[in-house]
Amino acid sequence: MTQCNTKTRVDFHPQSPIDIEFSADDISSDGGAVLLRQVEDDIGICEMIAGLIPDARDPDKIVHSRREQIFQRVFQIALGYEDQNDANWLRDDPVLKAVCDVDVDDGQLSSQPTLSRLENTVDDKPLARMQMMLVLSWIRSLDEDRRQITIDIDSSGFEGHGDQEQLAFCGFFGGHKLHPLLMFDGETGQLITVIARGGSAGDAAEITDWIGPLITALNIHHRRDCSVVVRADSGFATPRLYQLLDELDEVWGQVGYLIGFKQNSVVNSRLESSMNVARQKSARSGDKARVFTDFEYAAGSWERSRTIIGKAEVTTQGDNPRFVVTNFDDICPRLAYEVGYCGRGRCEQWIGEYKGGLCGDRISCTGFEANGFRMILHAVAYRLMFALRAHLAEQARRLEQTCSTDRGQSLTDKCRRLARVTFTTLRLRLLKVAFVVRRSVRRIFLQGARSFPMADVFHHVARAMN
Repeated sequence: MTQCNTKTRVDFHPQSPIDIEFSADDISSDGGAVLLRQVEDDIGICEMIAGLIPDARDPDKIVHSRREQIFQRVFQIALGYEDQNDANWLRDDPVLKAVCDVDVDDGQLSSQPTLSRLENTVDDKPLARMQMMLVLSWIRSLDEDRRQITIDIDSSGFEGHGDQEQLAFCGFFGGHKLHPLLMFDGETGQLITVIARGGSAGDAAEITDWIGPLITALNIHHRRDCSVVVRADSGFATPRLYQLLDELDEVWGQVGYLIGFKQNSVVNSRLESSMNVARQKSARSGDKARVFTDFEYAAGSWERSRTIIGKAEVTTQGDNPRFVVTNFDDICPRLAYEVGYCGRGRCEQWIGEYKGGLCGDRISCTGFEANGFRMILHAVAYRLMFALRAHLAEQARRLEQTCSTDRGQSLTDKCRRLARVTFTTLRLRLLKVAFVVRRSVRRIFLQGARSFPMADVFHHVARAMN
């Protein structure tokens, strides 16, 4: 690249003038992309997505492979560049080129128009394959000794603009949205998959199309004796879902569910005696009170009765009854509600990571499938960041067992803290690091500042993943 040797002096400092010159070697502010590439080499999620993208281009005229383009797009998302437009000035970034296997000195990455064409090559069939590929790759990543699997289901509103396909007004979320479905591993927070849906889709739309194959795949590809618990809020309380989960329980065994249930006059009347007890406790204590119970209930559209767990709660604001439908027998109602069902509240935090930390709700394409592909790309970035954070946690456990020096303890503490932070904080602390980049015949040399506070963590993690 042509260097600009213009010098500028500014005089605001009371002791010394400040001279400015742009003549140093190439510098990247996103050196942490090296760690993301190491994570990708370990889990191979970008490679799998690239292999599912149709490519009708003339092989003799291809400059940027699908693999390179997916690397570029996903790494940029993970590094905080969610817009395609960012590619126009990042395509010459030396570290980003290096992690995408592009020549650091002479090559260039894809421009925004090239990436836009990439996103619009995906139609409904490859999109469905990618969604299922995410499911299967999650299953393959599970510890082989793990027998308890919790699947948390939720939906979210992704705001659209203009005449984008399948936008519709969502009263619950407000505004014109798409309404995707997201599934998470309830034990770890790993994103299992994201399903693009139109804005007019109800909460439970398409869930039965996915939950059956998912549970079947768990029993076939993970282990036959695993138990599966499905959790969701009352928006997913549909007889079709209950019946499917009951049928899966008959086929595979150990398939349970805890799903929020909306109030009606019948279940409210069955909870009334517990509500009276809670009101009396609240009156005596002057504070909120809870009483839990369970009972059998069958709506007119159900083929059989099911267990309803009721929470009779009275707060300073008044009565607050809540219900959960389940197929668990002989379970403590309080334990089932407070530990089992309420555990799904973390799903909102994980959706916040996907939408806030990685801008997963950035739907800027006109076509529905193109926006669905964008959701997949952001899900892949989620997988990379999640894997990096999990690796930090694993290194903290290993260091705790082997390091006894003060320096080793400091490194352990840093790894442990980084393993608990949000994606946004992890990016700022470990990935947004500046490197001077030099290229020789035999190597690419990255030189960071000696004052970088996470240099020891960066070295340790890079070596451990090498």
